[in-house]
Amino acid sequence: MDFDGDGRLDLITGSHSGDKAAFHLFRRNKDGSWAPRQRLKVTPADKVGMLVGTTFLTAADWNGDGVPDLLIGKILGSGILVALGPFKDNKPIALTHEIDFAPKGFVFDFAIADWDRDGKPDLLVRQEFLDGKGKYGIYWYKNLGGAGLPKLAEGKLLLEIPGDNVGGGFCVGDWNGDGWPDLIVTRDVYSPATPDGQQDRRGTVWLYLRE
Repeated sequence: MDFDGDGRLDLITGSHSGDKAAFHLFRRNKDGSWAPRQRLKVTPADKVGMLVGTTFLTAADWNGDGVPDLLIGKILGSGILVALGPFKDNKPIALTHEIDFAPKGFVFDFAIADWDRDGKPDLLVRQEFLDGKGKYGIYWYKNLGGAGLPKLAEGKLLLEIPGDNVGGGFCVGDWNGDGWPDLIVTRDVYSPATPDGQQDRRGTVWLYLRE
């Protein structure tokens, strides 16, 4: 996303280090090189406290004002926070609210995409339900439209993921050029543990085309 509005795309990353609310900005210079990493300040304290462990984020115009926003997970593994743009130099990123969607499970990854091609950004979430109230897989939450922040329909299971798959992510894109978004999904499988506790991990990438 163009974080500072200078016409050049920048890079923002989350953290896999367990460093709470660790978000870093890599600005793109005029010559195409990258500026040194800059840690971004995030507020307010109560919402920052909801970010535990691995954090990941994506940029999208979530409220339809033509300005990119930041959508951030994970909130104790079960939610997605929003910081509305525009973003100013040396001003903290303000986490304004949590996205309201149901059913809501343990979130592994999410994406913003117009899944039904109605011109509005929808929410897709890869999640697991530890209480047994839903299947592990990728769910689609349709954007019902209206001014301001989207209201989302009840989630529909798009893709059930086998129970022996843990973690992993996904992305949405038109793989075959037919105009409809498809799913590209990573799947991690662990072998049964040996008596000494060792396990093998195998990662694969799966493509699911729309019919």
